Amino acid sequence: MGVENMYEFLNLMRVSDMSSIFTYSSQGIVDPPNGIFQISSLTTLTLANNKIAELSSEVSLKTLEIINLDYNLLSNLLPAVSAIESLTLLSLKHNALQTLPVELGMLTRLQTLDIGFPGPDMEMPPKEVSRKGGSTVFDYLRRFVAALKHGRMEAQRLGLIEMRNELQMLRNNIWRLSLAHNRIREPHDVMSLCGQLEVLRLRHNQLVDLPSSMCTLTALRDLDLEGNELEVCPHVLSSLTSLTILRLCRNRLIECPVHVC
Repeated sequence: MGVENMYEFLNLMRVSDMSSIFTYSSQGIVDPPNGIFQISSLTTLTLANNKIAELSSEVSLKTLEIINLDYNLLSNLLPAVSAIESLTLLSLKHNALQTLPVELGMLTRLQTLDIGFPGPDMEMPPKEVSRKGGSTVFDYLRRFVAALKHGRMEAQRLGLIEMRNELQMLRNNIWRLSLAHNRIREPHDVMSLCGQLEVLRLRHNQLVDLPSSMCTLTALRDLDLEGNELEVCPHVLSSLTSLTILRLCRNRLIECPVHVC
């Protein structure tokens, strides 16, 4: 940072301390300037169009309401941001985001979450969700937080192909999962880790089979496979020893083994 820029920055710090607004955009900075998180009255932080790849864990001011980090190089967002309970707007357009912390779904005051159009590396939330826009992403994160707490995940009508990462995180406590009206052709093997799963809704997807790894779901009692593309009953059904409710109508069934009839 040159002398002139340093003078400008110090003057900006002085003004920001009085006005609660800090804007330092298009400066090519790699790290947020030291000291901005010491402004105790800061409510608006704009660091757009820089080269920031990672935020300091210090970004935890309880007064922040607006954060604009558009046009940077962020791939992940620290959970520290999710602890800013006063946050009402978070803008992350045109970054290289791969994951968003699920804790964002706990911010009750957050009204606007803008991630723009996600890149090909987005994993959490799934691209099918993130491409629907910030409101859908925020709703998805809220559902996920609720699932972590109550063991119920509702993820229907989102165009999902899979939920691998989410099931990894939910595997120890999820007992009810609804993935109805999506585009799933075969559930990912990670579903076999959800040993407490009792109710599974997979109606109106594109299922052609169920993986044999699902034989570990010994607690599963209610399985809805209605409206898929099954031509034969999946062999794994005979291993689901707790299953009492099975829906198979509106498939393309040619045959069904006696042991699952």
